[in-house]
Amino acid sequence: MTSATATTERTTERLIGQAFKELGLLTEAQIQQALDAQPKHKLRLGELAVSLGMMSETDLARALGEFFNVPHAELTDSDDLDLQVVELLPEALARRYGVILTKKEGEAVTLAMADPLDVRAIDAICGRLIERLRARGRRIIVLSEYGLTKVTRPVHINRALREAGWLAVREELGTDALDTGASQAFAVADHQIAHIYVRNAGRIGEVKALVERLPGVDGVLEGAGIAAHGLNHERSGELIAIAASDAWFTYYYWLDDSRAPDFARTVDIHRKPGYDPAELFLDPAIPRPKLKIGYTLAKKALGFRYLLEVIPLDASLVRGSHGRNTDRPEDGPVFISSETDAVRGLMEPTAVRDAMLEHLFDQVPGTTR
Repeated sequence: MTSATATTERTTERLIGQAFKELGLLTEAQIQQALDAQPKHKLRLGELAVSLGMMSETDLARALGEFFNVPHAELTDSDDLDLQVVELLPEALARRYGVILTKKEGEAVTLAMADPLDVRAIDAICGRLIERLRARGRRIIVLSEYGLTKVTRPVHINRALREAGWLAVREELGTDALDTGASQAFAVADHQIAHIYVRNAGRIGEVKALVERLPGVDGVLEGAGIAAHGLNHERSGELIAIAASDAWFTYYYWLDDSRAPDFARTVDIHRKPGYDPAELFLDPAIPRPKLKIGYTLAKKALGFRYLLEVIPLDASLVRGSHGRNTDRPEDGPVFISSETDAVRGLMEPTAVRDAMLEHLFDQVPGTTR
């Protein structure tokens, strides 16, 4: 296990421990006791808490279900099972990994797992599924859209443009609203890429020089450079900034969190000028986030105005990003095909569409069907 993997696992265990605490299952002292005992027992935090008599297996299953947003299933009654679906999975595989197929709805099959963190079990079940589909003559594509890599620092590109006097804001109900019409330059952030729109062509050089000096910026494309990367779309920015491999771009343009617009702490993909990966998190500063969510949904049900403000403004929570070409090909997206000759070496992203159509319409290289 690498040190990075070990650190990630320790962080996950600590977060799970805090979830147990919020649910009233463990105290802080019990969490620390279990964490301290982990190196000796080689068990996950929840398993160790059960073995030490701190919680029941049922409590653990329910808590993990809530943490991972996976429904908890109590398979105590055979009436809950579709036996024809159960038999699709070999008994040896089910026993080895503690999994069972419970029901089928349309093309979706529900899988119950004793351990939702067991990646080997998921791989084994997917492998079994692929084998069955291949036996029926199906062609298989496994495609990951992104190649996620570790990041450690956000780049607040819009704040830099504002401090330089090029990005304009207007006041709305005591908050800062981005005024794109009055701005000389502003950026639309897309993870590790940022499109920069510059009103006056004569200032492109100034804006480029400023952005290039920002810590965490690997380079800035313009003109021919944009075209060379296939990004010269009519809606592309006059400049395109590329983050360093360990950095990513926020959309934040306010200089004080007390001036952040109301949508900043919500999931709102339409009003934010760029992607906000912080939407993957609940604000850790909220002591009882689920209680807050429930209260807000109750207001909605009663017809009151509401704003579900549960998203943090702490960009340091984001630890993975994508968008730039990865430094190592093995960190990039993958395209795996069941057809031997369908993929020849590294594939350009623009070639994925045609490769998928070839699979669909019987034009896979090397096949005769």
